[in-house]
Amino acid sequence: MAIRAVIFDIGDTLWKLDPLPDDLEDRMVAALMLQGGIDLATGTRVVRGAMESARTRAGDGRHREPNIAIELATSARRFGLQVEKPAFERVADVVGEADIARFQPNRRLAAVFERLHASGLKLGVLSNTWTRGALLRRHLDDLGAGQHLDSSVYSGDEGIRKPHHDIYRRALERLDVDAGEALFVGDRVREDVIGPMTVGMRAVLTHEYRAEDPGDASPAAVIGELAEIQVVVERLSTASGE
Repeated sequence: MAIRAVIFDIGDTLWKLDPLPDDLEDRMVAALMLQGGIDLATGTRVVRGAMESARTRAGDGRHREPNIAIELATSARRFGLQVEKPAFERVADVVGEADIARFQPNRRLAAVFERLHASGLKLGVLSNTWTRGALLRRHLDDLGAGQHLDSSVYSGDEGIRKPHHDIYRRALERLDVDAGEALFVGDRVREDVIGPMTVGMRAVLTHEYRAEDPGDASPAAVIGELAEIQVVVERLSTASGE
């Protein structure tokens, strides 16, 4: 079956990720004090409680993705605080803004997407992230890459994360393609190779920014840079006889 769509992970796939800042929680506390009018000690407890809960939820093996604004609101209620929802959303965006600030710009990305899209392929992104999809879409637009995307699926908006089967299926549905017509590209073996292959997609492992050993996963290809995807798509489609 010929490839009709390519779905990309984002971090360490489209660009290199630097670490999150060490003072992220301090920034969140400062924003909560400003937005919610609470004191330093209480703000610190609320933020720490929210982040501990988020990390627990994300790592419990059930592939759930926490919503930071909801985690903050839940943590605040434990302390009997009444803070309006927009305050928590603004604090959650502090996390998103810090996340995006650590992306090392890939100046070639827009050109790669343009070539792929011009060849008739549908393009999508699917990423595990706590950052709101609206912020990430804006970032991709700023890079000139967003205009070439037909779909974007972000775990923070969906409430589930890779490798949950349903998040891959949502990406396929929004591109209106069958699993056998889609190629997934990412840097992580479990989430970006095994997960997509489990629902019937083909997968490519990228080593451009980090290099995981594919082991027994058997991706369709291992690439050294994103621009190689065009050749991989052509090879796979030719091999299918279409």
